[in-house]
Amino acid sequence: MVGDGFKALSDPTRRRILELLGERDMTAGEIGEH
Repeated sequence: MVGDGFKALSDPTRRRILELLGERDMTAGEIGEH
């Protein structure tokens, strides 16, 4: 299970989504625009 979390965080797209959501709440559409 922990390995799955690290695998997910190794994906640059997922990391970017986390960065965006760390700035403010966004809808899926707003995330998709980036």
